[in-house]
Amino acid sequence: MAQKELFINSVRSVRIDGQTVIPTAVLYQNAGFQIGHEAIENADQKADLREDFKVEVGSAAPARLAQRKSADGNSRGRSTLGIAKDFIDAVMGGAISVIERQGYEKPSRILVAEPLSLSQDDLASEDWLKNYRASIRQILHGKFAQIDFLPEPFAVFQYYRYGVKHPLVAQKTKHAALVFDFGGGTFDASVIETTAAGDISGGGRNSRPLAAKSIPVGGFYINRMIAEMLLFQGMDKSVDKHGVRRALDAFASLKNADDETLSNHRSDHANFVRNFRRLLRSVEQAKIVICSGISSWRLDADLSSSTACRVDVPQRPLSEASPCASLRLEASDLLKIFEDRIWKQKLLPAIRETIKRGEVELEGRRISIVLLSGGSSNIRWIKPLIQRDLAHELRQAEILELSENFQEIVSKGLAVDCARRFYTGGEGDFRAVTYNRLCLALDPNGNGSELPRFQPQSPALDGIQAERGVLLPSATSLRGLVGEQLRWKVRLSKAPSQNLDYFFMRSSFDSEDMPARHNLDSRVLTPRGTPFSGSIEVELTVREDGTAEPAFIYGTGTKGTNVTVPGKPFWMDMTYATQDAGVDTYLGFDFGTSTSSLCYVDGNDIRVYADRAEDRTWLGLSALTEVLPYPVSYPLARFLSESSVELMDKWGREAFEAMLMFVAYAGYAEHCAAGGGQGKIFQTFRKRSAGPLWAMFRKCAEATGSKWKIIPSFAEIVVGEDAKEIDKAVSAVASTKHGKRPEELNYPRVLERLGNLIARGFAGKVFGYFEDGKRKPFSMNTFQGVFRNARGPSAPFIDIFEYEGAENFPPEFVFIFDPKAGEGLPLFPLFTRGLDRQRSNFDSDFFIFDIVRGNDSEMALRAIQEREEVCLIKGGDFPELFDQLAMLLKQDQRGAFVDGVTLKSRRSEQ
Repeated sequence: MAQKELFINSVRSVRIDGQTVIPTAVLYQNAGFQIGHEAIENADQKADLREDFKVEVGSAAPARLAQRKSADGNSRGRSTLGIAKDFIDAVMGGAISVIERQGYEKPSRILVAEPLSLSQDDLASEDWLKNYRASIRQILHGKFAQIDFLPEPFAVFQYYRYGVKHPLVAQKTKHAALVFDFGGGTFDASVIETTAAGDISGGGRNSRPLAAKSIPVGGFYINRMIAEMLLFQGMDKSVDKHGVRRALDAFASLKNADDETLSNHRSDHANFVRNFRRLLRSVEQAKIVICSGISSWRLDADLSSSTACRVDVPQRPLSEASPCASLRLEASDLLKIFEDRIWKQKLLPAIRETIKRGEVELEGRRISIVLLSGGSSNIRWIKPLIQRDLAHELRQAEILELSENFQEIVSKGLAVDCARRFYTGGEGDFRAVTYNRLCLALDPNGNGSELPRFQPQSPALDGIQAERGVLLPSATSLRGLVGEQLRWKVRLSKAPSQNLDYFFMRSSFDSEDMPARHNLDSRVLTPRGTPFSGSIEVELTVREDGTAEPAFIYGTGTKGTNVTVPGKPFWMDMTYATQDAGVDTYLGFDFGTSTSSLCYVDGNDIRVYADRAEDRTWLGLSALTEVLPYPVSYPLARFLSESSVELMDKWGREAFEAMLMFVAYAGYAEHCAAGGGQGKIFQTFRKRSAGPLWAMFRKCAEATGSKWKIIPSFAEIVVGEDAKEIDKAVSAVASTKHGKRPEELNYPRVLERLGNLIARGFAGKVFGYFEDGKRKPFSMNTFQGVFRNARGPSAPFIDIFEYEGAENFPPEFVFIFDPKAGEGLPLFPLFTRGLDRQRSNFDSDFFIFDIVRGNDSEMALRAIQEREEVCLIKGGDFPELFDQLAMLLKQDQRGAFVDGVTLKSRRSEQ
């Protein structure tokens, strides 16, 4: 019998205040605090905004993290643990409230994304992950029946393989994938091997982690490197540079201190912290602007015409009131810093170390796929740098990129893994599994390290074959072995009669390789009078959180004279080993350094996914979300993510009306541009719902469809069997709004049919907007910029075209273009952007004409995502937009096609 694949076509993101991505920031004001977008929007130069605190959560045990207080004991003097708790408590409260309001059950399990075992400063931070997990568990205690953890790159892999089902990852063949998650605070790299089995293979694991490494380098570190460069460029010559460097060293521990805490420190350091915080915020904004304006990410590209930004830099950073110098930050500056300080010094060594660790387990097989994720991967020089500097190691690999928001991939991967665990009876792919080899070198009496062969003595270790010096190979499952005493027999060249040095290593046999060392305290003393036989035993007890407790047993084989000498516990490289709690509601939480996000899955979702796996209609709908224009794709993806009848009906109707809206508004624009102005078609259109939309589209197609130029095939939708099916669906939708549920309303079938018509008619066309328009150098009437093709269900839209033409189009206007013909169709004012620009921390959304109220005195426009509508009244905000719509309500206006436009895809350069 053919094995069935779990079809996880779309996961349900949890939206808090209308947003799926939440900035990881806390703002303390008066007696309360705010988080996320609200915190950033309400922060000013004097506000106490806390950010970049995730990595600090693992810097010490929870009790120690909670000790720091403000100068007067006021509760505003929050500790690192307190800041993290305030943020996570607020996020959890908001998420659970949203989930319950939607009629779903409160999640009983939570799966938290975590970095891998963190290494920095040439030393292994052996307790970091143990501390991090302990702190997160303490914060979440009492909120969930089960708290589990999954490394971030493993979540990325799960999303590529089972979520978007990228064909090169999901195909039934064996792959070795190198996964990078490059976020705000950490860079994680891991090697994962897939099996040749299908997605579901009898409850067994289909993916094996073979090697991994994590370093504390991400978007905030990049900002700091840029800020330091600008700081020393703009600093007044009279300033003590050594004093500034000492203040920079102190900044790491003071970056989230409030004013009360800073008052207890040196005034020059306190002043520096405040000045440097402001500089870092300015650098972050400049970095985003510069990256969005880079037209080519080739390493040899001419960046002289790319967008540059001015940054205000404190000239006397140790002073309370420092004057500022306005310095220009160029794209070439960003490239130099990224290549020299980030890539060469940090990322490249970490990647090479990860590949080296995985070589033995791969047994000669080559890396075949490289997967990219994380917000900092939007700095797209990383791909050509990989191709240039790792050409030998990755010569057989293909680098894959998604056209999705990298900031949500981890949380979606968590949801996918939750679904996998439910479907495989709690097994999953990555629970309680090692992700680096656990090696052990022993040195008796200081005579030199030995790499002996360890012979398993515990029945639980039967079948595990390892080379000399290796206790546990990569991808060893310890499920069911937590708390068990695992033993190996080993023969040394000499008995450890005085002492024994022991070196537990991650995928290394070199005891001097400090980043690979698990235990820094490495010697046990032998009790006087200890007897020895020909061998000793090594014992290891592994706890749920990955803590390993070693012991060495001497005297084996002699009656009653065994002596056990305990070693110091260490943390080993394995995923969390919590036991299955037997429930089926999950919350996936990506607690990120820069941004956080959540996804929700329950047992009904997984059962629905399994049913859809055998239905080609659902597979077709999932494929459509990647190619349809964003205003159509987003509600379709929401429909796919739902499993309850009520919400499937809601989002099925939304998706259907979105498809009708798109063809109707595009058809109306074609009609007006093809000479159909001066009529009264729009005057009778009062509300964006299925019936009026379909009626308006039919009128336009019948009147001028033969003259349409940009999407002429849309006009064919009104004839034949397609039109009859849509007629039935429109009538059925009207019935549902009156409380009826006609049997013939099959949303999957209707959406697939209409969606395919739109996809075929839109082939070769692009929908979107212009950015970064400016006059071409040495030209009076030619402009350049980029056109961003908005397809797929979410930003950022990475399908970019280089523009050149006679007009400088503002980013508020929305168009459909035929790049091959160089012709376009303006969709303003029925489509527009920029109405939410006052909320600077939200991604700007598209807005569509929705409804007219009163005697044409109020018009509402609706965002594609769930946000508050924008109401226009005469003399109010956006008067030009109001006037344009008011003119249409009186009489159709003559339109015009846009011609003479050159759009060249950036992909041809990549």
